[in-house]
Amino acid sequence: MIVQLIIASGRDVDTQIKITDNADPLNGMTPAEIGRFQGTRDTEDGEFDEDYIRKKENGPAIADLIDSFDADPVTTRQQLRKPHNSRFFHRRPCVWC
Repeated sequence: MIVQLIIASGRDVDTQIKITDNADPLNGMTPAEIGRFQGTRDTEDGEFDEDYIRKKENGPAIADLIDSFDADPVTTRQQLRKPHNSRFFHRRPCVWC
């Protein structure tokens, strides 16, 4: 998940930022609120079934991850960097060298 990579990266992450586009139905929501909403919403016109299912399944998991990060950023980052989650964080030898 991209959210896992961003949080585990150690960079500053503002999880309380809100969408400010009045035309957007998610206006005023934080990322965690959007994730919870994705898990409860109905399909939209023109939306592919795969996209709907992915959002419905991943949205609440993303919200839980963000809530965990808000509560304890250090522990959440450590858990994301454990060996079974760290395949993106260790440099692999170059196969072309």
